Amino acid sequence: MRILYCSALAALVACAPSQPSTTIGPQATTRTVAAGATQIVIHNEGDEVTGYAIAAPVDRAWNILPQLYRSWGLSLTQIDQASRTVRGQRLRSRQYFMGKPLSDYFDCGNVAGVPNIGRYELDMQVATQLRQATGDSTLVQSVVSATAKPGGTAGDPFNCDANQKIARRIADALASALKQQ
Repeated sequence: MRILYCSALAALVACAPSQPSTTIGPQATTRTVAAGATQIVIHNEGDEVTGYAIAAPVDRAWNILPQLYRSWGLSLTQIDQASRTVRGQRLRSRQYFMGKPLSDYFDCGNVAGVPNIGRYELDMQVATQLRQATGDSTLVQSVVSATAKPGGTAGDPFNCDANQKIARRIADALASALKQQ
């Protein structure tokens, strides 16, 4: 999982779009994976890195981003001033994130048509990078990854697919917090 997370962050840094609101990555797919004797169907909206421009200078946005991560219940794992990247995680979660159920953001498959996200524990990794955009605006780019497994059981976690709703909500929350200052 660490390799997947690092690869996603490398894509975030290396493949940043030149224009705001541009997406990079594969198209939506559906895949079936085996989890023991059960087959799990997962829909993937793509692992693209999406950037959203907000009307604020990058330095102001950078000063508030780590505080927002903490307010969302993320444990900060890295703050990189040079690249203006913040990473956080939330382990063994079944709770809401940013006011929405986890099922709004993640697809961890289903068994017999019943979504796994409601009964599995989720480990979530989030990384956000801020970049100077045109004028006094900031490009907010986020990458999210997650794994899930049934609580209290042995076995390996499996990857969940994340949609881009978290990336959009991070940009919106950052813009809103900056307006309130």
